[in-house]
Amino acid sequence: MTANILEIGRFCLFKRVYPETTTWLHPGDTPPTGSEYSLLPPFVTRAAIPSIKRRLRDRDYQLIVYFPPGLSPHTASGLSFRSVLKRIGRRRSSLRATVSALLREAVGIPLVVLDMDDAESLDPANISLLDHCRAYFKREMPDDHAKLFHGARGAPGFRSWSPLSLECRLAKLRPISLGLPKERIQSAPPVPHEKTVDVFFAGKVKKCLVREQGLSFLRSLASKGFIVTTAEGLSLEEYLQRCARAWLVWSPEGMGRDCFRHYEAPLCWSVPVINHAPILRYRPLIDGTHCFYYDAKGDNLEQVIVRALSDKTRLLSMAEEGRAYVLAYHTHEALCRYVLSEVI
Repeated sequence: MTANILEIGRFCLFKRVYPETTTWLHPGDTPPTGSEYSLLPPFVTRAAIPSIKRRLRDRDYQLIVYFPPGLSPHTASGLSFRSVLKRIGRRRSSLRATVSALLREAVGIPLVVLDMDDAESLDPANISLLDHCRAYFKREMPDDHAKLFHGARGAPGFRSWSPLSLECRLAKLRPISLGLPKERIQSAPPVPHEKTVDVFFAGKVKKCLVREQGLSFLRSLASKGFIVTTAEGLSLEEYLQRCARAWLVWSPEGMGRDCFRHYEAPLCWSVPVINHAPILRYRPLIDGTHCFYYDAKGDNLEQVIVRALSDKTRLLSMAEEGRAYVLAYHTHEALCRYVLSEVI
């Protein structure tokens, strides 16, 4: 990879994979907080915008990658809903203005949008990006792509879109997964562990109906003699080790339908059990080959788990194939190759 890339947003992907040739422009003056961000590469702030503009005018960048801010108030704990909306509104407005100013200097340089928000619709503020970008990669994209625009009636110019113009914008949409960073891959067990647990789940359950209902079936399995363990608040290392010791890892949806656990379980030589979801996944894990899917309605979860545990030789093979599949398509490096192949 030799192209110079300008990456803009609160997150970064290309800066992690191509640190020497990527400039990461962060919208704030301080990095995101939390252990998952502790190993992020260096970024520049708005003080660097004049020099970035010069490089854009000189065509020193071959690609612009933009992570638009999403309206996800649940990510800011400890604040009232109204205050969160105000803060996000200010951040979105300021960042949009910055991006608009940079795009005016970037004529002819492809723009790629990476929308990693949990929402299964487009933020109205981001819809205009479809007219400027080469491709719009959306996590949590519904099977019926037109549903992305259900909340967009107030977007500028949306009412005047013709069926043809809508079709042209839909053609720019691409699915994408969260992907796994290098640090998480290096923390996973490099070889299979002895299995001591039938089913393992780590995560919060409260206020998520799919998880609350599923947990009742896990308890039912435990009462029938299956070894079922659950946990919350584990360190990354302990979580990955416990995944590795389980035949199956229950991986229900949470705030989003696509989650890290879908890929972490195979990475740890286990097989994830995932509820069906009406979204278009990028390179989805294949049912019966890398994972098991179940219907969240009724007792299908219990049936799928019992059937899966009846053939543990098959589970060993699935875990091996699943790990190879995740490493091939769902690492940050693989996602960068995918994005580049679509736009350059």
